[in-house]
Amino acid sequence: MPKLIAGNWKMFKGPIDTLAFFDSFEAPDGVDVVLCPPFVSLEAAVGEEWPIYAQNVHWADEGAFTGEISAQMLLELGVQGTLVGHSERRGGVGGAAPPGGGRPPGARAGGGAGVAGGGGA
Repeated sequence: MPKLIAGNWKMFKGPIDTLAFFDSFEAPDGVDVVLCPPFVSLEAAVGEEWPIYAQNVHWADEGAFTGEISAQMLLELGVQGTLVGHSERRGGVGGAAPPGGGRPPGARAGGGAGVAGGGGA
C-alpha cells in the first residue's frame, strides 16, 4: 500500500507561485501525493496532474457565513477533497464544528474526500 503525503501549503503560494511549483514538482516514488494550496490558488492548481484538496470547508451547504466555502463550491472548482480539523482552526481563529461535532452533511456532499488534520505547523 503506498504512503500518502498531503501537502498543506497554509497561507503560502498565490496562483503564480502555484503554477511555478507545478512546473518542477515530482512526487517521490511509491508515494501518493495530495496538494492543498490556499483558496486563491485552487483554480490555478486544478487541472494539473496532482489531486488538489482545499484547506477547509464549511459544514453548511450555503448561508450567511462570511469567507466560508461549501463543499459544492469546491466541487464546482474541480477540487477533489478537503482537509478538516486543523489545530489552528480549532484554537487560533475560533473555528468550530457544528453542534454534535464533525463536518456533516455539506462537507461530505458530492463524493469529495476528506483528510482529517490533527497537529499544527
